[in-house]
Amino acid sequence: MKSKLRKIISFVTNLKLLAALMFLIITAVNIKYPDQFLNNLPLYFSIVIMLLAASANRYTYLFGGLNSILYGVVFFKYRLFASLFQTLAFSAPFQLFTFASWSKRKYKHSVEFRSLSKKQSVIFYSLSALACLVFQLVLPLFGASQVFLDNTGSVLAIMTSVLSLLRFKEFIYFQWAGVLVGLIKYILMLEASPEIVAHTIYHIYSLICLTRSYFSIRELYSAQNSEKKQVHS
Repeated sequence: MKSKLRKIISFVTNLKLLAALMFLIITAVNIKYPDQFLNNLPLYFSIVIMLLAASANRYTYLFGGLNSILYGVVFFKYRLFASLFQTLAFSAPFQLFTFASWSKRKYKHSVEFRSLSKKQSVIFYSLSALACLVFQLVLPLFGASQVFLDNTGSVLAIMTSVLSLLRFKEFIYFQWAGVLVGLIKYILMLEASPEIVAHTIYHIYSLICLTRSYFSIRELYSAQNSEKKQVHS
């Protein structure tokens, strides 16, 4: 029993196998819904991008920024205006700026991370709450769908962009929460739009990759602090 459980855990945590499985799933969805190829096209690139994110690789942001433009087309089609705004105004440019920023302060394949102070944490959380409130009041005027979840996920994504640009390691908490909200949003949309099943499953894959990313970031940050202590000792 324990041996079988270990094999299951090993399979689930093998990101390369999961990436290959995701590729097959997306392709199968495209065969079933051929008119969805354009909508699912960004997912093929996202599979590789999330593999890079799992190790906190700085090239995640170079490819992610370019891929965000394709996602903008998908969000526009499904009238997810908060996601569209967040993607084109924040995600795409911020990811490219983040790649440039991380490249200047690179550490191995990643970056020299910083940590939020208590004061900075209060500021970021307060700004997130304020942004959620503003989006909640404004977006219904444009006939947006899934307003609360779309709004919350977009704010979390914006905060993720800002924190990652500034090299704060806490960005991973916002990013993980944002993907979880996105998963719930797509699950709720499945009944009316079953063709988005690929995006729904991709969010599960992303959560697994980001969980691995959390541990990668923690290891890198710990190694950075240890090296700094050795230099000053």
